[in-house]
Amino acid sequence: METYVELLTVADAYTPDRLRRDYKELCFSGMYAFYGRPGSLPEVAPAFVQLSHHSIDGSGWFLLYMGQARKTSDERFLGVRCTKHCGKVSYEAQSQLRLGLCGVLHESWSLKPCFKLNKKDNNKKFIWLMPEQKARLTKWCDDNVLLKFVEVPETSLIDLDFLSDEESTLIQRHLPLLNTECSAHPFTPVLRNLKRNFLEDGITRPYSKS
Repeated sequence: METYVELLTVADAYTPDRLRRDYKELCFSGMYAFYGRPGSLPEVAPAFVQLSHHSIDGSGWFLLYMGQARKTSDERFLGVRCTKHCGKVSYEAQSQLRLGLCGVLHESWSLKPCFKLNKKDNNKKFIWLMPEQKARLTKWCDDNVLLKFVEVPETSLIDLDFLSDEESTLIQRHLPLLNTECSAHPFTPVLRNLKRNFLEDGITRPYSKS
């Protein structure tokens, strides 16, 4: 397995602003890691944060989320996928990083998620944040998140609906705080509940522009 040492430090990392500006340059498949600024999530017990990998440059930035992105077309590639985590997203569950943050910040920020019906199936509901709260979450990412990535041959990654063996191993080895699938982080059961509470709250509240 690749060690992906490039993902283990925030040195030369992209800010969300740079990512949104230059995302077209990242037109390839790859593995990526999002880091959180030290002290940026006081809602999470420090003991949990400490267990996640911290940047090897000693800066204190801690690993928030790891993932993979396959280039499947000129419209779907690593740059596009990572911008969804930093705000270029419609409903929050499109990004597991943002959904995890919504779960963690739900109570302290008094988030009021709401639902929109799926246009193709009215039995399905998509959970959204209202524009003001969505913008606040994006601003939080702008202030507190950095991205590292490494290009990977497309053939080494599998369909985005499944975790590759390498992605699973990275998650299990480095314990990003906000991954839930295949994660052995002791915060994971807590996070699952927080995400579920956020989504269940949203199901009770229809989206309104007013």
